[in-house]
Amino acid sequence: MREFTCAMGEVVDLDNDKTYNHLPKTAKELDKLMFAEIGMALVYTKYFYPDWDKKQCYRIHKLIEGFAKERKNNYGNVKWLREQVFIFQDETENMC
Repeated sequence: MREFTCAMGEVVDLDNDKTYNHLPKTAKELDKLMFAEIGMALVYTKYFYPDWDKKQCYRIHKLIEGFAKERKNNYGNVKWLREQVFIFQDETENMC
């Protein structure tokens, strides 16, 4: 069990498949979703709110960097992709 505390305080188990029930089930769909989420986050942080909370911007950019570095090694790994999308969405869901 790997616990993850969400931004709103909820604690979830990253090893429990139920944590990801709301996410797509295929690598292709997850990869596409992650790129859409990254694009949205970058537009928000660079253009809509450039003076936004620098700590959150830093965390977002570190998540993007980690995804970019490991994507090639994990492309077909649905479990890894679901975790990446879940954590990224948790970090960015309250941006607007």
